[in-house]
Amino acid sequence: MRKAKRAKGEKYVSDKTKNDVSARSLKQVNCDRCCLRCSSRVTEEQRQVLFDTFYSMTTWEGQTAFIKQSIMEYEPKRRTTQADSNRKGHSRAYYATVREGSHSNSVRVCKKMFMKTFDINTARIHYALNKEKSGCE
Repeated sequence: MRKAKRAKGEKYVSDKTKNDVSARSLKQVNCDRCCLRCSSRVTEEQRQVLFDTFYSMTTWEGQTAFIKQSIMEYEPKRRTTQADSNRKGHSRAYYATVREGSHSNSVRVCKKMFMKTFDINTARIHYALNKEKSGCE
């Protein structure tokens, strides 16, 4: 029962600490200074639909698949040297699929808006993408 409530984003009692964990909710975000202008491209109603869709998936694996399909990894456009192994090996683009009338559109958003729309953290994103790379399903 605890696992099901956690997957749905509902309030539950932690198994280890016995503390109440609050329910997930859509977080406010201000992307006025963002170069992608996410706030003007994705409305609060569209974000709420995305949030509801994400937490209507009752399994962790379904949510992980949703995260994987919403993030695209690609090679950085510019590198200083090829031999420098301390540089990052990839960049990420985050997308939100919004519905406008009868058709849906994939809109690029910043990482901050992506995380606050689904009320997830960076570790959840890394888990989803690393699970894909390791081949575990």
